[in-house]
Amino acid sequence: MYPPQNSSEVATELASYVEVIRQLRQYLHVLWQGDVSEQLEKLSLNNHSALLKDPRKWFNTCFDQIQKAAEVLNSDGLEHSTIP
Repeated sequence: MYPPQNSSEVATELASYVEVIRQLRQYLHVLWQGDVSEQLEKLSLNNHSALLKDPRKWFNTCFDQIQKAAEVLNSDGLEHSTIP
């Protein structure tokens, strides 16, 4: 993004982006109702289950960082946006 930006447009797009991320989190949560680590072990070709990590942690961390960034942008005076 190159300045100057219309803060109203940025706020609108940011709110849309955050809504997409929220929906994606919900979909992933439904998919992960079972034990993901157990499911991944079944897919392993070399049977080294100790090397497998639960991908939920990575996704949750990623989504939390996106949410924090959106909140910072929203608190910087983007007039139109309310982050869910």
